[in-house]
Amino acid sequence: NLFEGEDAGLHVPSQTGTPEATLLGRQHLKLVVKALSELPERTRRVFELHRLEGRTHRAIAEELDISTSLVNILIHQALDHCRSVLNSA
Repeated sequence: NLFEGEDAGLHVPSQTGTPEATLLGRQHLKLVVKALSELPERTRRVFELHRLEGRTHRAIAEELDISTSLVNILIHQALDHCRSVLNSA
């Protein structure tokens, strides 16, 4: 209710998360950055173009002069590597 007492707002969940959740998110981000740096250049570039820049498989294939099938394979390799790094932490 809009006209609740001031104390009613004390029980509303935080939109920013707990300090522990923030720390965990930062740790995961560092692990993903590390995992991406371990990938071969072309695999990393394909992943970045797709996940960070939102490019389609076809656009990536044309830009890098590779097949769309290879684009798909490289994206999956990058994802698998990132998952394995996160799971081993």
